[in-house]
Amino acid sequence: MNPNIAQTVCQVGIAIFSILAILCGLGSHYYGKQIPDYGKQTPVTIDISEELTKLKIIPPDVKVTSITPVMIYKKRIWPFSSDKKITIMDKGISLVLHLESGSKPVVVSRLKVIGKVFVSSNFYLAGQDCVGRTLDDLGKEWEDRRPYVKIDWTAVVDEKKSSSTLNAFDDQFICFNLMEPIVDGQSEDGWEMPISDYFGHLDGSKEPTKTRTYPKFDFFFKRVDHQDFPSGIRDEIKNGDIKFILMAGSKEIVIPYESFNSSKLYPEKYWDKNPIEKLMSFDK
Repeated sequence: MNPNIAQTVCQVGIAIFSILAILCGLGSHYYGKQIPDYGKQTPVTIDISEELTKLKIIPPDVKVTSITPVMIYKKRIWPFSSDKKITIMDKGISLVLHLESGSKPVVVSRLKVIGKVFVSSNFYLAGQDCVGRTLDDLGKEWEDRRPYVKIDWTAVVDEKKSSSTLNAFDDQFICFNLMEPIVDGQSEDGWEMPISDYFGHLDGSKEPTKTRTYPKFDFFFKRVDHQDFPSGIRDEIKNGDIKFILMAGSKEIVIPYESFNSSKLYPEKYWDKNPIEKLMSFDK
């Protein structure tokens, strides 16, 4: 038998056994008790949702009221600058979720960011074998095929900024760290060669054989030429090509774009020293 099926059957069996035990116990407790006027047994209301929630058969209830992308940055002197006048900028990404829980406590573990990012013509050309091909041919290929890169990233709860647990009927900001500030927002882990293995074509002529698992700043925010700061999040987030999935207990919650707030920009020092409630005080 498939291990996952066996585990599910086992959990259901345990749940049924627990419910029967509760019913038997209550039956013994209330047996023979009468309501004087009617001679009927006292009605008993049994709430088994808590037992089922503990067994992960009923997922805990949690609502995502908003999600706020945050760019965290730090300017510093380029270490190889002889005159110490050349500066570089470290860029990172955090995601702050405003969550509300229902009648049960819930633990949120991670935030998945998955989907496809359409690449620029320059990035596409850099990954192609250009021998015997003209730039016009390659440019037309890029326009016709709409090349993209598949991404599969995981953001974890930043325990320094927030808790990963919501109590019953709780209301909290929970911060997820997608990538620590790093030079120009480039991941320390580069691309495996050839880069073309990461490319898929929207026209269906090619599927990517590799997935980008390390976050990249300009795959999330729109980069503006010769500017330190982005102009906002990418269109792929707005139109649903990139999805955000919150893991809350045993439940997966897909966060729609309508829940997104405008992006925020914070210097790293200011971000580190202030509580998340103050940083999100102008939420929306």
